[in-house]
Amino acid sequence: MKRSNQLLLVSAALGAAILITNLSKRPPAARILPPAHPNDAQPLTEPAAVARTREWFEGMARRHARAAPPPPTPPTLPETYRAHPSCHPTLHAGFQGGSLNWGMSFKTRTADECCAACKAHAAVCVAGGGGRVYLNRTTFEGKVVRERCAETQSSNEEGTAQAKPCNVFVFCPTPLSEGGLCWSNDVWNHSYGECWLKNQPRPERPVAGAYGDYPDGYRKKHRTAPKSVQWMSGSLHPGPITVDGPHFHW
Repeated sequence: MKRSNQLLLVSAALGAAILITNLSKRPPAARILPPAHPNDAQPLTEPAAVARTREWFEGMARRHARAAPPPPTPPTLPETYRAHPSCHPTLHAGFQGGSLNWGMSFKTRTADECCAACKAHAAVCVAGGGGRVYLNRTTFEGKVVRERCAETQSSNEEGTAQAKPCNVFVFCPTPLSEGGLCWSNDVWNHSYGECWLKNQPRPERPVAGAYGDYPDGYRKKHRTAPKSVQWMSGSLHPGPITVDGPHFHW
């Protein structure tokens, strides 16, 4: 009996030792670590106050963007001043040259029409072309005039010479709503629509008797002269042009 009790105690001791050994071999419990970055575990939640502030600023930015005034648009010239770029339309300029027509009775509605007349003259009125019809021009009254190539050209600077093809022109663009006049230092009252077809030796460097603003001294001498030259001019030169002027006739 005593020996049996001893065996039971030894057996219990061995069982306890085995249990302790097995427990020591189990892996440790997993540790819950904080995420390396908040977004690794769950999305950030924006505080309500921050969200309201952000939305307020974004709303203000949108309202100000809608309320911003549009950029200023450049002023547009009346139609009478407009001409194709190939005509080199030059504002506030009166080109010199031998006149091939009498512009006071040769009127067009726009600078572009005046340029077209110059181009028509250049195409037809070549050497030996005197008397040929180069343009059927419609007057302001609706009458059709057959314009013919002149035999001669004349200017105050060079007198009279054999006519050559048109390569520069001068036009009075001032619309009737703005007075319809173009001042010139002569005895005539020049008016809207006058189209003077001319020829210069160097259309790439047209000489301008009047260009830009009239000098103060000039206006003191000629009391009726406006601040700026009211005429506009153009050249048929195929490349860039450089205006040689002004050469005011005092």
